[in-house]
Amino acid sequence: MNQHKSNFQDVFSQLAKENFLDSDWEQQTRDLLAREHNEQPWYVRVMVGFSAWLASWLLIGFMVGAALIESEQATLMMGVVLVVGAVVARGISDNDFMSQMSLAVSLAGEGLIVYAVARISDSFEVTVLSFIILEIVLVAFYTDLVHRFLSAASIIVALAGLLFKWEAQSFIHILVVAGAIAFVALASSEEKYLARGWAQLMTPVKWGVLFGQLAILMLSTIYILPELSIDIAFFPSPWISSAGLGLLFLYLVFRIIQTESFKLTKTAMAIIFSTCVLIIVGASMAPGLIMALIILLLGFFRADRVLIGVAIGFFVVFLAAFFYGIEVTLLIKSLILVMTGIILLAARFMLKIYLAAQGKVGANA
Repeated sequence: MNQHKSNFQDVFSQLAKENFLDSDWEQQTRDLLAREHNEQPWYVRVMVGFSAWLASWLLIGFMVGAALIESEQATLMMGVVLVVGAVVARGISDNDFMSQMSLAVSLAGEGLIVYAVARISDSFEVTVLSFIILEIVLVAFYTDLVHRFLSAASIIVALAGLLFKWEAQSFIHILVVAGAIAFVALASSEEKYLARGWAQLMTPVKWGVLFGQLAILMLSTIYILPELSIDIAFFPSPWISSAGLGLLFLYLVFRIIQTESFKLTKTAMAIIFSTCVLIIVGASMAPGLIMALIILLLGFFRADRVLIGVAIGFFVVFLAAFFYGIEVTLLIKSLILVMTGIILLAARFMLKIYLAAQGKVGANA
């Protein structure tokens, strides 16, 4: 019997025919392999990056000093010149020295623009909105992964800053849930934008949205420090965010079961979703825990170790904050930990028995 063995070229040619790859994929692949072959060792790249930042900051220091002494308008113009120059330089060359120098110059230029706008307008709202517009433009035109990540994250944080300025912290839940939905949508459609060559744009935006949203969720842990004596409600009614994230968590569980075509009985489905609802209710005052579980679920589903690592890290942070903030005695806290461990071990044991029984049924069928 003849077996057809597909090689690299056959697979990619078929993908190109189905419009999943550009027609010039062969040249792009050769260029990528050539860049990886000629890539410098990491320690050389670190030294090049350090020299680029040092050189750029020395130059910027001289230019900024002259601009700040002159006027706010001169500072604004200097910032625009630096940002435009960084975008152009990054577009022309992608070597380590130029990319690091462009990043340093761009960040300095953005700082000058924000400073000048703040001094000219004397308005927090105008300054923040100008910053958000600037970052949106740079996400689109500045082809640097690190900068796009920082821009996406800073946009979300800036929007939260506006809500605090307007004393509308209750609307922060909309920002949290919207950020979670955006992240799940970007992570779930990763193959599509990778196939269309949008990875340099969408991948850093995905991570920026995630870390910006997690930064806002960290505000929900401030209540554990009563000694700060702060009267501001940083994250009022956290159960609202927990409800929204909980619905997203349930939807994600349903989509995974549907996508993987798991053959589950009605009883098994009821147990799964009842357990999810119990977790959501138990974490109603700690929305960060639910978000960490969403990231963890996505990480396991997509076999993404980075996502799994991020989820575990933030889960530990949010769990420690939640546990510390519970206003009960240490004895009760210890009992809660012990009972939680027992329940999880029992659930694992029952799940193994159920899966073993399902396997036997499938083998007999």
